[in-house]
Amino acid sequence: MIFNDEVTVTIDPTTKVHHQLSKELFGIGDISVGQRVTVHGELTDATASSLKLDATVGGSSIRMMLTTLRGNVVSTDAGTHTLVLDLQTIDGRQIALFDFAGTGLTSVTDADPAHYEVDSGDLNLSSLVVGGPVAVRGFVKSFGFAPKDFIARTLVDAEDVPTTLFVNWTPASSTALSEISATKLILNLTGSPLHDVWRAGVNTDLTGATPVIKPASTDDGMYFVKQAEITQMYTTFADFADGIQARLNANAKIEGLVARGEYADSSATLTSRFVTVSMK
Repeated sequence: MIFNDEVTVTIDPTTKVHHQLSKELFGIGDISVGQRVTVHGELTDATASSLKLDATVGGSSIRMMLTTLRGNVVSTDAGTHTLVLDLQTIDGRQIALFDFAGTGLTSVTDADPAHYEVDSGDLNLSSLVVGGPVAVRGFVKSFGFAPKDFIARTLVDAEDVPTTLFVNWTPASSTALSEISATKLILNLTGSPLHDVWRAGVNTDLTGATPVIKPASTDDGMYFVKQAEITQMYTTFADFADGIQARLNANAKIEGLVARGEYADSSATLTSRFVTVSMK
């Protein structure tokens, strides 16, 4: 068994093309950039660095599989059944790996990953908000026939799924938190090169936001402060806030924060029972 990042597959009109969720036969022109496939053929070069597969020999076939897009919403239009995404990954692969040349009816209409057009069909788009994270499953439009670029079968509004917030400050900062209280922490992103929330594999950059962390419960949580290889856990948010403030008063600085919970884009607020602050 060989796992390789690049495999050259040769196909021609004799290659049988199947489609998950369909019993019909398709053609090689139905396969386009980003489409997830399973290919059966003859391995003509087994060298790990230059794998080649011939899918033109007898018995060869390609099966187009459900493909997953992840990204942030650029716009929605229920009237034209269109969802436009700023793509981050296709089946977990970074967008920089894909060359979308030739995917459109003309070069002007080639798929644009920053404005990737999804045919949403009868799927409900009403809960989606601009900038919000979303995951879409379906099939890429046939090569040379975009727009639209993708035909959706299912979509998941990732705004309400569990969220992880990552923030660091370089160098460590004594002003990383502009407010510390028993009910909330307000983050100051000045000097922070990393400030993102991750939901369902979709990253949202918090540049320009003022993130707030609030406790899901005032007396039921796991809140940690790490400093000098010592980790102290607090079970109440008020004690956690006091612990951070006491260390800052002793000239410690904050270098990182990780929190998990539910994030609201409209208020940039994370409601959490689990927060870790790293100090030095």
